[in-house]
Amino acid sequence: MERTSNLVTDEKNKTIRMEGLFRDITERKMLEEEFEEAESRHRQLLNMLKEGVYQSEPAEDGVFTWINQAGAEMLGYSSIGDVVGVPVKDVYVNPNDRKELMKNLDKEGIRKDCISYCKKKNGERFISEMTCTLLRDESGKAVRVEGIFRTRTEK
Repeated sequence: MERTSNLVTDEKNKTIRMEGLFRDITERKMLEEEFEEAESRHRQLLNMLKEGVYQSEPAEDGVFTWINQAGAEMLGYSSIGDVVGVPVKDVYVNPNDRKELMKNLDKEGIRKDCISYCKKKNGERFISEMTCTLLRDESGKAVRVEGIFRTRTEK
């Protein structure tokens, strides 16, 4: 139950009565719990993948807003929380790669199988193969980048 109440006062600011409303929020609470459980299952599934999965702000200097455990480890971090807030351009050997990616995403909306030279937190370099999408809201404004990446060995 959810309760809302107000005191009603007269012109001398003396309380004359209390008005209230009770609302049954059982259904809303059940829906919230179902949503939280579904979100938890999806996060668990994403964290089981060997590929890195991430979300970031949609700007050249945007930061990671979420990443799965495999992605964090590929970038040399021990936990997801350590990556959130890190500028995405910092993982590229050439920071201009992020600028080019964002320019292409703005035009095309999706980039598939992009190859980039990236670096871990400790500076160790690796080749990354990535597919990512620029998501927009109803007005067309870019709201986030979502992507999948994996390490690739040179051939």
